[in-house]
Amino acid sequence: MDPLTAERKRPLFLTILCIISFLVCAFGAWVYFGYVFGDRAQQDLEKARADALVNMERAGPEAANDPLYKAVVEGQLGVLEEMAEHAKPMGIISLVYLAVTSIASVLMWKLKKVGFWLFAGVQVPGFLIPFIWIEPTVASLLMFGVSGFLWAGLIVLFALNLKHMR
Repeated sequence: MDPLTAERKRPLFLTILCIISFLVCAFGAWVYFGYVFGDRAQQDLEKARADALVNMERAGPEAANDPLYKAVVEGQLGVLEEMAEHAKPMGIISLVYLAVTSIASVLMWKLKKVGFWLFAGVQVPGFLIPFIWIEPTVASLLMFGVSGFLWAGLIVLFALNLKHMR
């Protein structure tokens, strides 16, 4: 069999990474469809406010008067308020970002290197674009940093599979 014309087989690890990427994109699309076409951001904000009150009651008066505890809770609520205020444009941009990420994952599923470069290239703007609307505070960097860390990890893991792509 000629090695140049032989069909390449997708490694199991790359298959699992592509499936994880598809699932994360699907979950994100579900969330951001709620931002664009519904009032999910407002619901998330109301739930966070209710949870903050319950947690403050559970923590007791010492924690409720602790400046660090107050700063964390107020920071989180501030980010959610900004997200609720700008839910539609953030949701639309996020849906476009997730669509490009999904296309990149499909290309990697088909063992195309261009999929990796598209995937890696869209992650930095995808992380930075929300800060057009949201003030970059410690709370917002932590909230968006978790997803940025996930995508950065996927980039590294996909990079380990570049040798299988053409």
